[in-house]
Amino acid sequence: MVLDYEKGLEQVGGDESLLKEVLGIFIEDVPRKLSELREGLMQEDREKIRRAGHSLKGASANIAADAVQKVAFDIEKMAAESDFDTIRETIGLLEDEIGKLQAAIDLVLGK
Repeated sequence: MVLDYEKGLEQVGGDESLLKEVLGIFIEDVPRKLSELREGLMQEDREKIRRAGHSLKGASANIAADAVQKVAFDIEKMAAESDFDTIRETIGLLEDEIGKLQAAIDLVLGK
């Protein structure tokens, strides 16, 4: 599921305006996190990649974006193993999932 709105709403105690605020913050912050991920990959800096993947995993968990959370977790694990080739391939999948999530969030936010 791209975005589990009901689960996300549960996570913020049923406060719809808070969930919308958190969704907005997530979308504003994603480009920076993706940039950090790409930068880490260019430098083959596994710790930078791991931190960016971990951050995306946590942020997506906070909004109940399970697909993004899973791919970010996979990247975090790959970084621990210095599996840079697979990370390169997986970043494309992450970007696709974030694109789908962006569309879902835009619908929730009425954009």
